[in-house]
Amino acid sequence: MRLSFVLFALAACSSPSPVTPDGARARPDSPRAPDAAGDAPSRDAPPAADLACLGQAPPSTAPDPLALDGKVFGVDHYALSPFAGAVVTLHRRSDDAVLVTSLPSGTDGTYELAAATGGDALDAYFTITATGMLPVRVDPGDPLTTGYYALAVVAASDEVARWYADAGAAYSSDARTLISVAVDCDEAAIDGATVAIAPSAQVTYYDSAASRWNPAATSSTNGFALVTGGAATESATVGWLGTTFPAHAATAPAGTVTLAVASPHATATD
Repeated sequence: MRLSFVLFALAACSSPSPVTPDGARARPDSPRAPDAAGDAPSRDAPPAADLACLGQAPPSTAPDPLALDGKVFGVDHYALSPFAGAVVTLHRRSDDAVLVTSLPSGTDGTYELAAATGGDALDAYFTITATGMLPVRVDPGDPLTTGYYALAVVAASDEVARWYADAGAAYSSDARTLISVAVDCDEAAIDGATVAIAPSAQVTYYDSAASRWNPAATSSTNGFALVTGGAATESATVGWLGTTFPAHAATAPAGTVTLAVASPHATATD
């Protein structure tokens, strides 16, 4: 897995740093990583998604060690800029044990991690801590295999409160904020995706044209959905043009922003 994602689709004029709008990946070979928000695909004809792996088990092997580097961005009024001083930690999912921790991110937001695998895919998740920002949990959904270049984000409580206000939801300091990210087998975010959450919670989709969470939207333009008022553990089931993905469970701690990827792969319980 080689995945990088940006939380919001931004017009170039709104962001103080170059970012990749509307794409789950920031690789130059991505067919769905347009250079500007104006290049976003038409809502009438969502681009094709690679669903060849639908319902199949994810890959089970990984190089040893596994390079897990990336970049942290801070979000302010939906605009992104590189964030220095964030610490990224990789945790084993089964017992939350710390596997490796980065040095603080540099002035350009970059960090580096390398994890021992023994040749097996890592069933793990990331946490991000930064002064003045809410703690972040990043759940890649599938076990980590060929690397994970994550454009992670951190945000202060007033920014997250802004998201809630745009979504028409009430924010509190102990809110369980979950952002579900629908991706295809090529780790590209899926335009036109919907998500069903269990137990039931409010779902608000991201609208690239409005550059904000839009409670009137019936699907996401970049695969992202904001889940508010949810439980400690939620199950996300993605839908796209009549196709239903296997459900992916995610833990959403109180007072934390959780980004959880939902892929077409089967989960360990399927």
